[in-house]
Amino acid sequence: MKRFLVVAVLFLTSVAIAQVENSKGEDPFYQRPAFFYDMVSFVNVDSMQPRVDMFVQVPFASMQFLKKDNVFEARYSLTATIFDEFKLRTISERTWTERVTSQQFEQTRSDGNFNLSLKSFNLLPGNYAVRLVYSDRNSNNTFSYEGKLRIKPINTTLALTDVIMVSNQNNQGGSTRVVPNVSGNVANQKELPLFYEIYSDEDRTIEINYLLNSSMVKNYVYNETVEYTLKKGLNQIFHTIDGVDLSIGDFTLMVNTVEMFGGEKPGTVKTFFSRWIGLPSTPQDLDDAIDQMVFIAPGGEISKMEDAETFQQKLELFIAYWKTRDPSPSTKENELFQEYYRRINYANKHFKQMLAGWRTDMGMVYVILGPPDSVERHPFEYDSKPYEIWEYYHINRRYVFVDNTGFGDYRLTTPFMETMYR
Repeated sequence: MKRFLVVAVLFLTSVAIAQVENSKGEDPFYQRPAFFYDMVSFVNVDSMQPRVDMFVQVPFASMQFLKKDNVFEARYSLTATIFDEFKLRTISERTWTERVTSQQFEQTRSDGNFNLSLKSFNLLPGNYAVRLVYSDRNSNNTFSYEGKLRIKPINTTLALTDVIMVSNQNNQGGSTRVVPNVSGNVANQKELPLFYEIYSDEDRTIEINYLLNSSMVKNYVYNETVEYTLKKGLNQIFHTIDGVDLSIGDFTLMVNTVEMFGGEKPGTVKTFFSRWIGLPSTPQDLDDAIDQMVFIAPGGEISKMEDAETFQQKLELFIAYWKTRDPSPSTKENELFQEYYRRINYANKHFKQMLAGWRTDMGMVYVILGPPDSVERHPFEYDSKPYEIWEYYHINRRYVFVDNTGFGDYRLTTPFMETMYR
């Protein structure tokens, strides 16, 4: 029985690491949402009831493109269902189909390209549950998100709509077209453009206060009061928040009138965040991430981070270092950061023994050099210990790992200078 167990362990270990040469792109460091959505309440002046606009942003990378004639084409459907607060009754449901085309295959895999949909719902004030289902017509993949929606009553004297964070805006035919930031992530932004509307039952001048709170700072990081001259009816408001550090954290924006109208101070609240996807969010996670930088960062840089007195200071040093290593600083993604920690995660999953996977010999070589070009496996040799040979053709190197214990603890027998590859 003991002999059988040893053989079983060897077999399972071999299977676990059998595809290391094909692991590029596996075990992604983060799982990007299949799509993003945001629901924004406006005023329907004809009925003086809320109109809710649903924005749905689907990245090209989430779609399955197929070549058709001279273009690449994707098709998907979206179903938005609005329930009562307890999901006992369907209030409204909309289904629509989108067709997206691209001339170049590279564009179809880009995270920066997306398709934006807009659908409107006329709803009464109250609390609702929302479900949105994405179905890809080419791959048959389906993703769904659920959330909650609260719609406030309209103040018939003066009312502020919800705020849209603006990703882009341009003038078309004398009117301004706003492209919203649907994801709510403002990472790498230097300023925060906003758009909303104010309904007024008469011409008047009012003051609006903007108050921005950050999870990283005890006091408010932005506090400004602006005067606006309103016409009777709907007034479009554009405001830009600048001079604020938006590098990291969760934010709450409060927009309120200074005066009372109809027995209240009309206002609205918008929450958003600034975060690298995959960025450590707790002190322990950050300490681990800094330890794992040993294969890429000089010892002095790591020591600076470790010696920082607060979590915030340590996080800022961590971010600053990885920004210096960003191969495409003009984009939101830091490809080196993501690939490095993808390798760390893969090593932890596939090479863990008594040590964390990234600390093992196989983990070290994998993190530094990536997947081998080929692997020669010898798990059951009659006259030798189990061993593997990893080949890296592009650097003309071969590395031999031997399992001396018989439990998958492969040790490197080939000299390896890790500093050569930093």
